[in-house]
Amino acid sequence: MSDFWSGAFGNSPVIQPTRGDQLPPPQNTPYDNLLGGAAGLDPSINNAGAQAVFPVLSADPNSPDSLIAKAGKPAHFDDPPSALTANIFASWHSAYQAEYINLHKGEASSGILTIGSGNDAIHVMLSGDQTKVYILESLQKADFATMAISDQTLISSVANDDLAKTGAAAKTLARLGMTEDVGQATDAINKLLDAIDKDTSVSNEDKQVFKDEITNVQKRIDATKVYSLTDINSAISAINDRFHRVAVFAKAKAAGPLLPDPNDPNQFRNVTGLNLDADNNNVDIQNGLTAFMNAEKQILAADNAAMQIANTGTLVGLTKHLDAPNLLAAFQLSANLKDQAINAGDTEEINQINQLLKTYNVIQELINQTIATFDASKNDEKRGLLGYDASGGVGNNSGKEPGETDDKGNEIITQTAIDTLQNPVVVDPKEDNKFTPPALSDAQLKAISMFEKDLNGIASPIEDLLGVKRPTGFDFYDNEGKTLNYFQKSTWDQWSATLSNTVQQISQENQLKFNDINTLEKERTTHFQSATNALSKAGDILASIGRNIS
Repeated sequence: MSDFWSGAFGNSPVIQPTRGDQLPPPQNTPYDNLLGGAAGLDPSINNAGAQAVFPVLSADPNSPDSLIAKAGKPAHFDDPPSALTANIFASWHSAYQAEYINLHKGEASSGILTIGSGNDAIHVMLSGDQTKVYILESLQKADFATMAISDQTLISSVANDDLAKTGAAAKTLARLGMTEDVGQATDAINKLLDAIDKDTSVSNEDKQVFKDEITNVQKRIDATKVYSLTDINSAISAINDRFHRVAVFAKAKAAGPLLPDPNDPNQFRNVTGLNLDADNNNVDIQNGLTAFMNAEKQILAADNAAMQIANTGTLVGLTKHLDAPNLLAAFQLSANLKDQAINAGDTEEINQINQLLKTYNVIQELINQTIATFDASKNDEKRGLLGYDASGGVGNNSGKEPGETDDKGNEIITQTAIDTLQNPVVVDPKEDNKFTPPALSDAQLKAISMFEKDLNGIASPIEDLLGVKRPTGFDFYDNEGKTLNYFQKSTWDQWSATLSNTVQQISQENQLKFNDINTLEKERTTHFQSATNALSKAGDILASIGRNIS
């Protein structure tokens, strides 16, 4: 009695022998030795089958597998290179082009053949593996990205030997903003590394993050023989800008906490902002520096992952090689994560800009309150901050007339003491020329100190970063006598306009940074969508194969 598999349907077995089964041992054991897949086995069977299903044309014009042998010569194929026009050559099938280049390789100069003459001439070359034809006048940067090192080396060598830079290879690189000179390619790298080493504000640990990013750029340069100065300088410039941002904030943080002048508790010196902790350290600067470095570490991690995928085809921490759809998805995901981290740093910069604008708004509001107290009918009227009047009938809410003496016999003067701003004298609002402005908070006093010309207000790290010069010349009070100074309305109007212009400049920089974030966010979304599409299409293909098999 036969079993099901050998004779369920009469004498015909259910499982029919495959062509591989009919081969002699050991080639008939597919799970041990796939045809052509192990050392010592003859791959000719696989090669012959592949050639039958997907025929590969030979670039040798004398080969029976050449397109000439199979389909004949195209028109003008027998014309010499100098007589052949670029348009005719470009119209041929690439197999004809490869065969033509091989036919006239003896006339080529350093592997590059000139087609045509004069200004209409083009320069062509065949790849080292004889599978691609390159027309130098049509090459783009993307072509070099996929070009074999041997082919890049040929173009690089020809361009390097062309001292006058008048040949096709040199002109092609110049047109694309590329160079064969590795020294030019690494010049920006060396300058940035030198600047990082000389900086004394950033910790060595944080410096290493940026150095590792630069190392990745160097590795990409080492993997090619022609170099895009534009792309290299752009990558280095981006790292430099982010390092400068960190350095500016690290320098501001290293300046130490804000401390009131011990000889004058109403005057603050070396003020960098309003948001201070219990120890008078600037919280915004500390948070900004932390956020910038967290983002930078994420940028490096994403870049390292992309480098590993490119070099090994595996994800970090894994040894399994990725197939094409997963490889594409992994690349896109790494780019997505890198853009996300860059946006995180830029978003924190916007937060820091907004904090600075709040400080400017405080001082603007104080000046606007002062301007509002002026009597438009009195051109010679002078007032101090918040509208204290230098010529009022009462000594600026002191409660005593000018010329009277205090309890110690000192004559009362019209200048208002700084202490009055924090502890204003309450007077009868019905009496003429008397009012009681609200008491100033510590935050408002700090804002005043940031702009008061004699109090050494230190530039905010954002002002340094954006190249914005803080307005100067604000002389709100006498720093020795600790009393208010008085000015006509025109002076206060001028100060208000100066502040407005600076705020507008900062706001413009803020908008530009916001635009950069939006642009990168769109790019990030594109990367993520491309990764999703690659995996989705791979799934569709597998499902289609499964349906056809079933």
